[in-house]
Amino acid sequence: IGYTIRMVSSLVIIFKALSWVTLTLLVIVLPEVIFSYRRRKEIREYAHKSVKNLKFINYLKSLALRIQVFPEMRVDGTFKYIKDTYRDEYKEYLDGLLDGNEEFFADKTLWSLIDQVLKYALLVYLLAKSIIDKLTLGSFWSLYGYVEVAYDAVFQVLDYSAILSDRLAYAEGFFDLAKYEGFGEISHGKKKLERGTPSLE
Repeated sequence: IGYTIRMVSSLVIIFKALSWVTLTLLVIVLPEVIFSYRRRKEIREYAHKSVKNLKFINYLKSLALRIQVFPEMRVDGTFKYIKDTYRDEYKEYLDGLLDGNEEFFADKTLWSLIDQVLKYALLVYLLAKSIIDKLTLGSFWSLYGYVEVAYDAVFQVLDYSAILSDRLAYAEGFFDLAKYEGFGEISHGKKKLERGTPSLE
């Protein structure tokens, strides 16, 4: 709410001086927000695709930590097989996750730099217009500050909206399951769920 109020109030003030050029602040931050959202979506899809692998990894871990059967597993090399499989599967999962995050931060850094260049181009335009309109130095510095505030507020509002949309997508499967008729009301062992019951997998 705070960023929204700052965004609206600063844009209104800047609009009085720059007219429709003010809307370029929205255009400047959009590429970074869009590309960040796309990368977050790819990471989310990778996490969803890796659910079965994670279950298998957790199964191997729980199997290797069973103290009761540990001596037997060491005799025939079962423990070594489980350990090696766990290491390979976990490494493969982490490599994919780290690649996704690396691409996310690379894109975010690149577009953040482009945003800054475009923002300073807008500030140069503001300086030129201030000279032409013979604004006082105090008026120019006030507008300069409002451009900085507006840029930050616009980015925060749009980026937060994109993050919220991404987080809600994570919970979409749970909401479908929770809203399913009879979910949580059928006693265990009393009735079999119908075919097509939503799953979190």
